[in-house]
Amino acid sequence: MQAVIPLLSLLLLLLFFLLVRKLIHRIRDNTTADYRSGEPLQISQNAWLLEKLGIRRERYFFDADYLYQRRRQETKKIRLSAIVRIKATSVQIGERHVWAVRYREDHHEQEVRFVHNASLFNANFASFLAAVREVNPTADIEEIGMLTL
Repeated sequence: MQAVIPLLSLLLLLLFFLLVRKLIHRIRDNTTADYRSGEPLQISQNAWLLEKLGIRRERYFFDADYLYQRRRQETKKIRLSAIVRIKATSVQIGERHVWAVRYREDHHEQEVRFVHNASLFNANFASFLAAVREVNPTADIEEIGMLTL
């Protein structure tokens, strides 16, 4: 009986790991969001605590051609073809990684950072990564994974 408990614990841990892995693959491969429809899709999320404190940061959207940075009434457009790198940083907010998007503009590299809104039911961020890959195949784009989601 004593040998059964550690075996069951190991089995449950393995089952949990496999389930999480399957969910990550589903999020990564679910690029069904239609970003060509003309309506920009949101790919960022503001931290709940910051919003409660009245600290509103910018929100990020994308369509087939641009990444949009909306801050208050201002909107900055970044061409998807200008994006050279998308990587998860080591910074986490609300157990989600902050992602850095590096792009070239006027012969200078610039970077924006945001917390993605990817979930099992929201594939916008995965579609954003796929759209950038499509427009700029040479861009260095990190895959969504268990350690970077």
